[in-house]
Amino acid sequence: MSAKVLIKRDIKQTSLILWGIVVISLLQFPGSAILMLEDWRATIKDNSFQLTERQMEQNFVYDLQSLFEGSGFIVLQMVILVLLAAALLGAERNSGRHDFLMSLPYKRSTIYFYKWFIGTVVFILSHTVSYFLAYALIAGSEFSHVTAEFPVAQNYVKTLITLVAIFSFALFIGTIAGELISQIVLTFIFLFFPTGFWNLLQTLFSIHGGSEIFITPEWIITITLPINALTPYNDNLFPYAWLILLMTVISYAAGRWLYERGSNEHNGEFLMFKQLHEFFIIGVTLCFGLLGGAVTSSIAANIHSIYQLAAYWIGAGAGVLFSYLVIKKVLQMKTLQSKTA
Repeated sequence: MSAKVLIKRDIKQTSLILWGIVVISLLQFPGSAILMLEDWRATIKDNSFQLTERQMEQNFVYDLQSLFEGSGFIVLQMVILVLLAAALLGAERNSGRHDFLMSLPYKRSTIYFYKWFIGTVVFILSHTVSYFLAYALIAGSEFSHVTAEFPVAQNYVKTLITLVAIFSFALFIGTIAGELISQIVLTFIFLFFPTGFWNLLQTLFSIHGGSEIFITPEWIITITLPINALTPYNDNLFPYAWLILLMTVISYAAGRWLYERGSNEHNGEFLMFKQLHEFFIIGVTLCFGLLGGAVTSSIAANIHSIYQLAAYWIGAGAGVLFSYLVIKKVLQMKTLQSKTA
């Protein structure tokens, strides 16, 4: 059978989300650029704040940076890419469509490739066209000089590869998670995990007499993809871009490998692989223990260090106990849709 069948099937099932990606890109770049140019012209014409020419130029440069590095729209893009990955994998398992898909004469590796391909291509095309259309609008206007010192290419590459990495990672998590909600939850948890875990370790060491100044390394910020996407371009982080590309390759390769080995009988469960249950329980209880300790020690921050240390371990113990009881229940759950599919 032709691969067109797979492509049409996935596009039909995710068309609303795919259009959302296109619309957000158009609003983020050309739409915002048009409004920004009109605002600049009105500023020059009215100048109600009595700004000097230099002050206006500084404001224009700041507006340009906000346009191409706009955090609000980038957050929307991240969320919608995670939802797209969840629709391509998690939603299929919840509804039972995944069982039908496995009956078609396609290799699992081929099915996974086209899911990744559709999301990646739609995002790259919409982002690229919108980004450079906005740049062309500004560069072709009377404000073209404002773009002179802005790193257009570097910022484009940084945002593009980071968001592609987020989608690839979300799809990879979808091969581990057995249903829609667990895929979304686990994706956001693990996207923020590097910096979050580093900060929890920082609290642990500082409470026990370690250094209070525990600077987060730049490579940790880089692989914490949402934070990296929201961080304005700078020359210190850009050399670590290879880590983002490596994460994309690893996410795709690992996701494809796991997708080939996932068993349909675990569709609808929290995790697709029983072998991961013990590791997951240990990891969750450890992290919740560190989190519980960090929360209780912050409450007791103004008390004597001995009491603060005691508060840390009380919170850590409570976090471990609570998370252990909850995760054991969660791992035994199975969605109703998959039971009845």
